[in-house]
Amino acid sequence: MPTNSHLSALFASRPIILVVEDRVAEEYLYAAWGVDRQYFAIVAAGGHQTVTGVVTEARKHGYANVFGTRDRDFGNDNLAQWPAPQDHMYTCPRHEMENYLLDWPALAGCALNSMHSHSLAQIQTKANEEAQKQPWWLACRKRLRWMQSHHGDGFPKAPKIPHITGYQEAFEYITQCVWFGDLQNRTTAILDQADLQQELHAGHTQYTNDLNNGDWVQTFSGKEVFRQLRSHIYGVPKTVSPEPDVDLAKSVGQWQYDNNAVPQDIVDLKNALKTCVGV
Repeated sequence: MPTNSHLSALFASRPIILVVEDRVAEEYLYAAWGVDRQYFAIVAAGGHQTVTGVVTEARKHGYANVFGTRDRDFGNDNLAQWPAPQDHMYTCPRHEMENYLLDWPALAGCALNSMHSHSLAQIQTKANEEAQKQPWWLACRKRLRWMQSHHGDGFPKAPKIPHITGYQEAFEYITQCVWFGDLQNRTTAILDQADLQQELHAGHTQYTNDLNNGDWVQTFSGKEVFRQLRSHIYGVPKTVSPEPDVDLAKSVGQWQYDNNAVPQDIVDLKNALKTCVGV
């Protein structure tokens, strides 16, 4: 991403460039950050890995004002590293950005809840009905994510051309790497059905507890619940709005900003980014 690329003008357009996963995150943050949005150009990259790639490439070419935020999903947040995460990536504590939209007063009070026809209690009841469907599904997804990570963690990077001049170098580069040497142990762990059974039940217990104590709003898939609420509150056809999820996210963010009710994580994210660039 050299300085004469098409992106160089964008990266120079604001003090802070924030790369996010999708349009919902982009427009929600713009709305929730109110007047401070003037400091930001928020770019929807289209996925977790793309965010990492764009930020890494921009930083490699000297754009120190480019940062990224990714969904936590089934991993860990890096809140303790704010405002200076080591890889310039910010991971919020909730499962994904849509979890910050599961704000019952905001959903009930926002402008797109036409004439406030859906009460706070009705919205919360609908959300809980959708959340009830998730514990086993989340337990399955959590285990699959572990299997994927456990199998691929430490996978060797492609070698440089000068390092591979013949068969022997190629053979040894593969067979002597740590990942290759540990592959059998990794595979054995992944195929252990007793461990699989235990982890699925443990995951289900964890998510059921979250469901019962209300923590599910932070740990469940907010995207899946939000989409159902959007259809319930703002069920417009695509011919009326091509991005109804984005519309409702903006409306929720605007309500939160107007009512001084922006979630603290989102306020802290904004302030940490401003601190990083000195604005």
